[in-house]
Amino acid sequence: MAGPELMSFEPIRPNLDEIDVDLIQMSYDEDTDTLLMYLSGEPQPAVSVNVDANHFLLVDPETQVVVGFQIEGFMRTVVVSDPFLVEVAELAGVPAGIIEQARARITPQIRKQVVSRLFLDHFLQASA
Repeated sequence: MAGPELMSFEPIRPNLDEIDVDLIQMSYDEDTDTLLMYLSGEPQPAVSVNVDANHFLLVDPETQVVVGFQIEGFMRTVVVSDPFLVEVAELAGVPAGIIEQARARITPQIRKQVVSRLFLDHFLQASA
C-alpha cells in the first residue's frame, strides 16, 4: 500500500495593497500560546506551511496564496525576542498580565537591537 502523497507548496505572497486592514482578524489561544491572524477576516481552509520553529504560513491549498499566519510560542518565545509584536499581542486580545510577564523578560539589549533595526529600516526605506 502506498503512503499518503505529500503536497508541495510555493506560497504566494498576497498583494499588500489589496489587503483591507479592517478585515484582518487575530486571535490568541492562551492554552497553546498560539497567535492566529487571518488576512481576509473569517478563518478559511488552509494548509500550514512551516517557516521555522515558531512561524507558519496559512496557505490556500488551491491558489497557494498566503491567507494568514500562525505563530506558536507567541508570548513565551516570539514576543520576547521580537518586542515590537507586543502591539500585535494587545490587538489579538492577549490578557494584560501575560503581556506584562513577557515585557519583563525582554532585556534592554534585545529592546535596543529591535528598536535600532526598526529605526534604520524605516529611514533607509524612506530615503530609497
